[in-house]
Amino acid sequence: VRAALSILAMSLAVSILVLGEAQSDAIDLMMAAQFEHAQREDLTVIFFEPQGSRTRFELSRKPGVLMLEPFRAVPATLRNGHKSYELALLGLPKQNQLRRPVDQHLRPLMIPPNGVALTRKLGELLGVAAGDVLRVEIKEGRRPVRAVQVTALVDELVGVSAYMELGELNHFMEEGPLISGAYLKVDFAALDALYRELRVALERASARETAMRVAVGAICRQLLGQFAVQVGGYVCAIGEVEAHLPDDLSYEERFRLAEASSVRCPDPQATEAIEEAIRQCKIDKDTLGGIIEVAVLGLPPGLGSHVHYDRRLTGLLLAAVGSVQSMKGAEVGPAYANARKRGTQVHDQMELGPEGRIQRRSNRAGGLEGGMTTGEPLVVRAFMKPISTTLTPLASVNLATGADGGTQYERSDFCATPRAVPIIEAVVAFVMANALLEKLGGDSIAEMQPRFALLRRNQLDALQMWDEPWRFGYSTDA
Repeated sequence: VRAALSILAMSLAVSILVLGEAQSDAIDLMMAAQFEHAQREDLTVIFFEPQGSRTRFELSRKPGVLMLEPFRAVPATLRNGHKSYELALLGLPKQNQLRRPVDQHLRPLMIPPNGVALTRKLGELLGVAAGDVLRVEIKEGRRPVRAVQVTALVDELVGVSAYMELGELNHFMEEGPLISGAYLKVDFAALDALYRELRVALERASARETAMRVAVGAICRQLLGQFAVQVGGYVCAIGEVEAHLPDDLSYEERFRLAEASSVRCPDPQATEAIEEAIRQCKIDKDTLGGIIEVAVLGLPPGLGSHVHYDRRLTGLLLAAVGSVQSMKGAEVGPAYANARKRGTQVHDQMELGPEGRIQRRSNRAGGLEGGMTTGEPLVVRAFMKPISTTLTPLASVNLATGADGGTQYERSDFCATPRAVPIIEAVVAFVMANALLEKLGGDSIAEMQPRFALLRRNQLDALQMWDEPWRFGYSTDA
């Protein structure tokens, strides 16, 4: 028996080593496939707007450029019946050398001269085969809607993509020989001179960083959902347009209406006014900010701490919301409005409700008191500034020359507030899921759910108090 167990242990140890080496080999294969066979360029240059042949020629004449390969990228939604997928149609030249899709054997894949070639995985997601016709909703320019035939499904090693021959994509877009950018092979000895000719992408503070926070927040929302806790958000205002949200409009209904709105606003009339404000903002070459409200429903009372400053939910939530790019303010409940009122107008009065439940007549505290949840809906607001990159130049200083001048437009949205709603939802969900885990402990949902059921609620019989006069060590009989 000992010999058999020893042999088994040695076999398992060897298998772990083999699996570890296999995983390392797989990573090496993927890196080689991407950067030695598929993406062989040294630099990628992307234009703010599609450019013509002259720009392509001028770029090829820049110092250090040894080889240039243009491309066209068109953001679009591909639809087949009820199935859809958002990506960029990528147009590559016929004799592409720097960027080329490869199959699982690292062999270059041929892009058909007509129609679109989809990776096989994308074909499965859309439920199409070669010969089928896709509806294409273009997301740039006048946003036309067109149809294109799927002429091939290719077995690309990594990724989900849609390829067209560059000239075919230009024809499909009913445009001239425009390109979105170029892949470059360069002489590294002349790289400094090339960088002086080109502008390096300004992405240090990009909101793309929030993509991972939204992913983590989605997991946190699933965890909270196991305890019937719901997180939702919507736009309250954009620019000078404010939504009218009556007190008797439930949060669940607000979430539903926001999902149906193009700007994630629960007020249909305000939605139309916001859409018009954004259109006018584009005409005026300006940007707009707004206010986002996130509510968490179903929280038990007592999450958080009233003792330690670094555990108070008020501080944790305000820090989480304020850490999101472009958020310049945050409040729990109507905090800014409360600051202008008297205490008797602000503090939530309590009463004994049905079935012995202690309830508040209002929720001006926003679901938090003393850094802890009250059992009422938790309401957090985020105040987003207008994006700073405007088409209209603003006064600035040229750091190279020291001279006064105007800003140079890079690229930006005119109003990103609606798309910031899921980000604020995610960071709030993260904080509240962490607070719930701290309260319950445990290593699994099965372990946590019985503890959640035993939490004290706002019931009179759950809050036992001594009904005796308070004494300081002396008799009250005298």
